[in-house]
Amino acid sequence: MDPFEQATHDFLQHCAEERKYSWHTVKAYRLDLSGFGAFLKQTCPAPAPHELTCDRLRDYARSRVHAKPRTIRRNVACVKSFLRFLHAEGRIGNDLAVEWRSGVKLGRPLPRTISHSAVQSMFVTVYRAPVSRKRRELIRLARDRALIEILFCGGLRVSEVSDLLLTSVDLGDDVIRVNGKGSRERIVPIVSTQLRQALRRWIEIRQKHHPELPLLFNNRTGRRLSDQSIRTIIKQTALTSGAGKVTPHMFRHTLATQLLEQGVDLRHIQRLLGHSSITTTTIYAQVSDRSQRESLLSRHPRRLITAAARAG
Repeated sequence: MDPFEQATHDFLQHCAEERKYSWHTVKAYRLDLSGFGAFLKQTCPAPAPHELTCDRLRDYARSRVHAKPRTIRRNVACVKSFLRFLHAEGRIGNDLAVEWRSGVKLGRPLPRTISHSAVQSMFVTVYRAPVSRKRRELIRLARDRALIEILFCGGLRVSEVSDLLLTSVDLGDDVIRVNGKGSRERIVPIVSTQLRQALRRWIEIRQKHHPELPLLFNNRTGRRLSDQSIRTIIKQTALTSGAGKVTPHMFRHTLATQLLEQGVDLRHIQRLLGHSSITTTTIYAQVSDRSQRESLLSRHPRRLITAAARAG
């Protein structure tokens, strides 16, 4: 194991054991650092952390310019976390994470949301009477209903849904206990009758067919329902309903944006979504502003008066 690989191993172990990051985060860090290491090895077969310079880091950032802005931002953030760890451990002399300016200008993309009609059509599809009355089909349909309800009504991340336990849901107190990013637990209130009913029905089925399994959602073999499986379920439901391209995270964005448009306080939305900083939540205020502008452009009374005058 060369010095860079050893440093990467130690950093990932630190993230998992001391920082208590989820395995999803550790996996993402591993992939990002693998790409960073591959870049360094183009000019040095066995790169050492103490040989890193800001010029080399800027070269790395520039090499990523063809990737999506969100990917570049994640790559840079991961490498900076790695550099801070190396500096704290005394493996590099300078705090390169502070000195490094990537030189790549990244605008913050606005979150993509789903229209009211698209969301409605997906719910109509998932609540439609099943074509088949086979036990397997009825079980799948009950699971998918609970899954879509919890994604939209609770605003959970796909990884959070995948990791939910049966004991995470308390229908007596109408709450869901979610283990979010950084192992921060938050309480998501169940305020939707449809969500409550879908969860109650699914839990009854789970207890009947797989009482020994601790996870809330499972596949037909009884194993944990993976992130990818959840994305596939949402994709198929969206296609069947004619809603177009929909991802689980778009439910989260849509919920936050619509709550803000309904006048819900930004801090309540922050707590619901599990954001550690209110700054992250303010992105939805920008979406709401954009929605307001689009609505005013098409529906403002002065515009309608002008249109009527032209028609006359």
